[in-house]
Amino acid sequence: MTSVSALPHAMRRLIGCRAGSTAIEFAALGPIFVLLMLFVFQFATALQAYSSMVGAAADLQRTVTTSDQSGNTPTTTTIQNQAIAAATSKPYYLKAANLAVTVSTPSTQRISGAKEYAVTMTYSVPVMAMPSMKSFKFSFKRSVFVKSGG
Repeated sequence: MTSVSALPHAMRRLIGCRAGSTAIEFAALGPIFVLLMLFVFQFATALQAYSSMVGAAADLQRTVTTSDQSGNTPTTTTIQNQAIAAATSKPYYLKAANLAVTVSTPSTQRISGAKEYAVTMTYSVPVMAMPSMKSFKFSFKRSVFVKSGG
């Protein structure tokens, strides 16, 4: 009879005991919190890289325009090299190994008296949170216009 009367007392004692509850709660929620922080850092890295591509494309437009006004008619190769140089130098510091730049001339020009170049920058952002996924790519496209005829 003592074992039956002792059981409710032992249960009450275990239910009322709070020792170790913090460790159990952290074990349950800690990995979720760490994974959430990794996703926040991943999103911030991707957003910074995209912002860098947008800024580098704006710098490219200024560089191409001023060199064209100096009498240096740009080619698709020089525009591509200038885009890579702008994106990989300060203040953007994108990794050249992760950056791909293509420059093309559209068949129909939208503005008379100007030559249009379509510049597409593609950047591979390394993935930190999911090891099975090595990187994801995103692109930014911008048209660069220069005065026709140099």
